[in-house]
Amino acid sequence: MLWSLAVAICFGLHWISDWYLLRFLGVREDLDSGLHFYDSFATLKFANCAKEIPIDERAPACGYIYGRLLLHLIKLFAICEESWMMVGWALLLSIAIVLGLLLGSLQQSSSALSVVAIVSVNSPPVLLLVERGNIDGLILSLLALSAWTMAGHRRGFSTLLLAF
Repeated sequence: MLWSLAVAICFGLHWISDWYLLRFLGVREDLDSGLHFYDSFATLKFANCAKEIPIDERAPACGYIYGRLLLHLIKLFAICEESWMMVGWALLLSIAIVLGLLLGSLQQSSSALSVVAIVSVNSPPVLLLVERGNIDGLILSLLALSAWTMAGHRRGFSTLLLAF
């Protein structure tokens, strides 16, 4: 869990710095200051629209690209469009926990592991996933958690995570 805390603190520092590393590397020059977790915002907005439109007309009308399961989960947990910041933080923390579990399960305390951890957590693809609050972070978390449980010989739970 120590690795998960370290990753969460790292992501939090990036958020506080307004994702300075992404802007410095030129990956997100168009980054709007103050609008964090934009994909969470857009997904909830489109899901709100998609609830009102028949299935075969959703994509052109709303831009909603995810399946019905996500719509059911949003409805089940009563997640409204205004909760986009909370959803973004939940995704950030879930990614941090899972990456921390995976890094901690390597069971090597070497400087090489530390370098790999720092580089992987601060790589542009991971930071963009977290910065935008992309719902695909949930999929990454479920897959990584499934791999972690499979390595721990908990195949039943791993299979259940993959089925979700």
